[in-house]
Amino acid sequence: MSRRYPVALATLAAALACVANVSAQSYEAGEQEPALRLPTDPRLWHNSPPLTLESLKGKGVVFYLFEEESPRIAANWPNLQGLSKQYEGKPVLFVAVSSGTDPRVLKRYLGQYRVGWPVIHDYDRSLERAMAVPQLNPGGDEFAFRYVAGDGSMGQGKGADVAGTAEAALKGAAWRVDPAEVPEKLKGAWRAVELGSFTAAARPLTQAAESKDDELKAGAEKLLAAVEEELTSAAKEAQESLNEGDDWHAYKLLESIPQRFDGYEFDLIERAEDKTKELAKSDTVKGQIAAAKMLGKAMATASRGPSGVNRAKGLLNRLVEEHPDTEAAVKAQELLASIGS
Repeated sequence: MSRRYPVALATLAAALACVANVSAQSYEAGEQEPALRLPTDPRLWHNSPPLTLESLKGKGVVFYLFEEESPRIAANWPNLQGLSKQYEGKPVLFVAVSSGTDPRVLKRYLGQYRVGWPVIHDYDRSLERAMAVPQLNPGGDEFAFRYVAGDGSMGQGKGADVAGTAEAALKGAAWRVDPAEVPEKLKGAWRAVELGSFTAAARPLTQAAESKDDELKAGAEKLLAAVEEELTSAAKEAQESLNEGDDWHAYKLLESIPQRFDGYEFDLIERAEDKTKELAKSDTVKGQIAAAKMLGKAMATASRGPSGVNRAKGLLNRLVEEHPDTEAAVKAQELLASIGS
């Protein structure tokens, strides 16, 4: 189609983006522990910062994949957004996905039809494929619903039944903190906590915790307790990895803690930093870090365009040779295989 985004999937740059953003595996309804990953690049999100299924754990998520060239789809946005408003007080999020679209066209489209949902720009259709959705096109299949339920199960939507799909997504879903218990002044911080954006909530919560307003202080304390519970869960997962001898996984979990919980003064954060430094001295973690840096360099090189692709391929081959037993080597092999190298 004339308005489609021209993506050169044969290039290494496209392959890198595909592997980095989503694990292209189909799924059946009820499957647990989904391999699905949402893009982390902010440029691929509209109306929202990047969200992850990890940050949305325990919430229901309804994905609406749509064909933006369809007049029927365009005319139905007011109805869809009206239906979603009926679920504003419930732990379910609606996310739209536009596949294969020119980014400039998509931006104009979202403004023209006043789409307020978070929207993912699935430029190479990798998310569409990962959700086992046949390629959408005008006159054919123009939309599809998929969902991730609060209990972690995944499934196909119920046709055009938005309410039915939302109810399926709500299975096992719950808020960390009941919004009815949160003062209006802290609703922004509450939303950040519920979406896993803990750093964004740090300042308003720490300030409110010192407030002389009893209601505001009580609300802040409940939200801080929810944040600390999430921190404790992350630290516990890291400890389990250590107990199993998986130092690299533990390192990654612990390294992310200071970033995820920046702005808080919980003791666990400092302990995580200390343990991260200790693990970084082990040979296993050193090798993984070195390999990850090489992979990052290859990605940066490939992003420079066709001239950088061959150099990036050389870096990936070198990575596989020098660090064959690393996580980055596995990704490098996937990338090389995807481009026939």
